[in-house]
Amino acid sequence: MKTIDAMALYKLNVLHLALTNDEGWRLEIPGLEELTTIGSRRCFDLQESTCLLTQLGSGPDAEEGMFYTRDEYVELLKYAAERNVKIIPEFNMPAHARAAVVAMEARARNGDDSYRLTDPEDDTYLLTIQLYDRTSIINPCLDSSVRFVEKVVAEVKGMHDEAGVLLDHYHFGGDEAKNIMLGGWIRVVSGRAEAAALLQVASAKTLADPTFDVTKIANYWAVTVNRILADHGIGEMLAWEDGLRGTTKAQYATQSVAVNFWETLFWGGIDGLADISNDGFDIIMSNPDYLYFDFPYEVDPEERGYYWAARQNSVYK
Repeated sequence: MKTIDAMALYKLNVLHLALTNDEGWRLEIPGLEELTTIGSRRCFDLQESTCLLTQLGSGPDAEEGMFYTRDEYVELLKYAAERNVKIIPEFNMPAHARAAVVAMEARARNGDDSYRLTDPEDDTYLLTIQLYDRTSIINPCLDSSVRFVEKVVAEVKGMHDEAGVLLDHYHFGGDEAKNIMLGGWIRVVSGRAEAAALLQVASAKTLADPTFDVTKIANYWAVTVNRILADHGIGEMLAWEDGLRGTTKAQYATQSVAVNFWETLFWGGIDGLADISNDGFDIIMSNPDYLYFDFPYEVDPEERGYYWAARQNSVYK
């Protein structure tokens, strides 16, 4: 609430509210209780049946369940609307989704795999930029993954309807969906037999859905989620720009598609800006080297701040 008050004071009228990431799921979704009973908590449980493993210095006792209840989110929407602040919720996928994947795996172990987000027979060797394994990425090829998104979108829209606040903007996330061991989505197979088996699975998926392209799975997922949003009357999908690379605005069903452009301008990102503009997307400049609050404001070794996209690094950093 204090953040919204400060935004209103300075005439800032849009709050991009990231509610999920690898490290936690922060909104109650009725019917998918594990997202918060497990996905919002951390403890020492190697099977992660009751919580996520402790991380980021949280220690063994981060079991308080840090999330918004449904009622709290409805109240937050009303509070923000009264101060002319629009909330755009973000549910990041397919990557940065470990909290959701682990929570739905725990649900599957208890007998309900209808919202499962990873294939138990998939043994892909995957490593994300944050050094998580494949449990941090939703499998776009599963019908249960689509069912999960449909459920989340329907519940969130219901919250906005109850608050009397139109859900007309939805942030898809989409960033960093790649395997840094390979540089992309395609895995290295161990032999012809495995390659033939994978091809058979891909062929079956293609027959079921002609829009499916095994070489563009991340693109397929973005278009699929966008179609779900359009079916619920949501007018704009937003995403981090790398999540929509390889597609154009014409492939999407919502009236508007906007991207947070987060390439570093200092390292040549202006070329990428031209490319994504030519693809027809609306653009929100979000360049970390100039616009991230947690980066150094001045290029000086004494200036505190995060460094991965800073304009200049030093031994001190």
